[in-house]
Amino acid sequence: MTRNGLVIGLLALVLVACSGQPASGGGGDTVGCRETLVADVTTSQTLTNGPESCDYYIPSDGSDTTLEVRADLTIQPGTVIRVGSNVRIRIGASGSITALGSDSAPIVFEGEVAEQGYWYGLCFHDNLESRLDHVEILWAGNLWTGSHVCNGAISGVSAPGGEPVHVTNSLIRGSRTSGLSAFGVNLGEFSNNVLADHRLYGARVSTSNLNALGSGDYLGNTIAGAENGRPYIHVSGTLSASGADHTWRDVGAPYFVTTDDASYGGNIIITDGATVSIEPGVTFVMDARTSVSVEQGASLQAVGTEAAPITFRGASNTPGHWNGIRFRGSAGSTIEHTEIAWAGGSAGDPDTGSVYIYRPGGTGVITFTFVVIRGTSACGIFVTSSGEQGVEINGVRVEEPYSGRPDLCGPFE
Repeated sequence: MTRNGLVIGLLALVLVACSGQPASGGGGDTVGCRETLVADVTTSQTLTNGPESCDYYIPSDGSDTTLEVRADLTIQPGTVIRVGSNVRIRIGASGSITALGSDSAPIVFEGEVAEQGYWYGLCFHDNLESRLDHVEILWAGNLWTGSHVCNGAISGVSAPGGEPVHVTNSLIRGSRTSGLSAFGVNLGEFSNNVLADHRLYGARVSTSNLNALGSGDYLGNTIAGAENGRPYIHVSGTLSASGADHTWRDVGAPYFVTTDDASYGGNIIITDGATVSIEPGVTFVMDARTSVSVEQGASLQAVGTEAAPITFRGASNTPGHWNGIRFRGSAGSTIEHTEIAWAGGSAGDPDTGSVYIYRPGGTGVITFTFVVIRGTSACGIFVTSSGEQGVEINGVRVEEPYSGRPDLCGPFE
């Protein structure tokens, strides 16, 4: 289903969501559905679409309820699965979901009542490869027992998260938390999805999964009145992937890094020989005290263009609001057509620059070309005097200086 098709198909649900009424008609034990599912899936099973408006109902036992999928579960196009309150569908070891709908016959997982977080959602844990295509997940995303585990309409339990989970051409709507929480999930292809009407973020993603994000609506803008509570993609964590090349794409929403949620950490760390390339036009919004660190042979290729620069900016236009970009023993890196704004950290920070380069142990050359550093609380770029790593400046402009420190600090001629 196209994104526009998803929107048209949901116009009726918009009115229902405001009233908090049942997602569709019915009553009794099956709330209008053909069958009730209460047993865990322990052998291969196929859910089929019938003539009824709802095919299957998963009831609650009155408290937190989990339906385990520990075998291959296949769902036919057009199948509607209605879910009771506080129900979690957990896809565990030896379990997988293959839910391949179509543009005209999407597969639907819907809360029995159309209210944010009515049920928990799909939670993956050491699963086999799974694929959701043309699927609607509605009114899930309750917070599982107050924990960050299974915290999202699609989420996971723990790293590495099993085999890949692919989600394409789908709608994720109405979470009390976030639509996608890709911490503890091995995220495969994730593209052309609409994530809307979530109380927090459309998506929360670890650095190891950020490479999987493709185009889509992460802000909820394609459904009138269904914008997400926080207009960002939340990203944090350590990318430790020796020799791997990751691309962080411009997907139409800024990435947000914050220390407010201790469950997921609060910085971006690229280490262990990984290479990250950032596409032109990408924006990172950095909350107080956060940083981007490139360490231990890792490389950062942040190459924007004049028309589409890359931006790292503070969440507040206050000098030193965030700590800055740190290179410590990194490989050669390129920063081009990039703006770094409101960094530098607090007074007395030993890493005294919006960009800080610790050269010992580093290799290659870190090159800066057409870089603007705005509102720094310290030096624009600080480079240690010791170490063999090269630093090449081909155009750095420091604007609105705050501290009175030199634009460039270190062994510059």
